[in-house]
Amino acid sequence: MLCVRFGCRQRIPIVYCSLSTNTNRAENVINKNDNRSRLLPQHRNILLDIVPYNEPCSWVHLTEKYKRKTFGRYGLSSGVNPCVCFEMEGTSKGLQKRNEKHLLDEMLLKLQNNMYKENEAIKKREMDIAVKLDKLEQWKQEMKNKIAKKEADALAAKKQKQRLIEEVRRHFGFNVDPRDDRFKEMLEQKEREEKKKQKEAKRKAKEDKMMARIVGISST
Repeated sequence: MLCVRFGCRQRIPIVYCSLSTNTNRAENVINKNDNRSRLLPQHRNILLDIVPYNEPCSWVHLTEKYKRKTFGRYGLSSGVNPCVCFEMEGTSKGLQKRNEKHLLDEMLLKLQNNMYKENEAIKKREMDIAVKLDKLEQWKQEMKNKIAKKEADALAAKKQKQRLIEEVRRHFGFNVDPRDDRFKEMLEQKEREEKKKQKEAKRKAKEDKMMARIVGISST
């Protein structure tokens, strides 16, 4: 440390730092924060294009497929023997053929099962659609019949009303205003008589039907 004196008597201390000391500190900080990504070592090695594992950590790392893949990517620096990239005569070919045949059989069986399931699903959907279409046609027919019956009943009621009005007018022997009280009373009386006739006709039809059933049972 050196003190510098100016015009006044006050002395200002000056501190000198070693360049090598600062450099070492910076290197320590860099080394400490070198792996800021916090990735796993194997993932960081892949990012830096280095062999992920120095030693096998799984049975997969001992397979020929993994070794070939590692050698193909990292070359001699991977530490893999290049011989694994070449098939040995009479060993892997037969195994490969058996595996391919096994995989082909599985694929064909899976394809057949999928086709069968798809066909069954299509048949089921077609049956559901056919049933719904049948119900739709039945519903349409029922609706048409209901509308036709309603229109027929309305037309019959209208004709009956007109017939009763004509009967009331014939009863009086002259044209009477429908708003007249006498006309209304006579019309109501005619309507009651008509309802009574209809009720009697229904009862008679029911009795005839019952008698026909009894006669049919007794004859058998």
